[in-house]
Formats: sequence, structure tokens, C-alpha cells
Amino acid sequence: MLLGAVGVTQVDVDGSWTGSQQFAELGVGARYAVTPRIHLSFDVRAGGRSVIEEDDRVPLGASARTVAPPADEAEAYTSARLGATLLF
Repeated sequence: MLLGAVGVTQVDVDGSWTGSQQFAELGVGARYAVTPRIHLSFDVRAGGRSVIEEDDRVPLGASARTVAPPADEAEAYTSARLGATLLF
């Protein structure tokens, strides 16, 4: 199977901080039916995301970690996923 996704995410933290990111992913995967009711799946994806818009204020304390790339940089990533599905 071939995988693809594009989109935009938006966040609003209690009205005091907002941000938006755009992202895109491409990947490949496979699914195998071990039995008619148990399926295993695997996929590998590569993607990127970047900040579209973000407030300068950060309402969280000093111990908070950043999980988004800085506004002037894009972030590339890869991921792999192994899953099992039970049909009943």
C-alpha cells in the first residue's frame, strides 16, 4: 500500500497562545492476514513539518519542553509502525 497525507494543525492554549503548523508525509506499508480475524501491518513514513504562524508569548513555565520546530525552520522526520488488528 502507498500512504500520503498533507494538512494543517492548529493549537489554542486557553486563548493566551496560538500556533499553526503545516505537514506532509509519504510512505509505504503492507498488511498480512495471519488468520481471517488477525491481521499484522507495517508501514514506514517520511515527512516534514514547519510552523506557519505562532504567537511570541509562551504561557508555560521554564520546565516546559518545545515540541515544534522554531518558526524559521522546517523539521524532517521518519517513522515506522508495526500494528495488529483483531476483527470480531
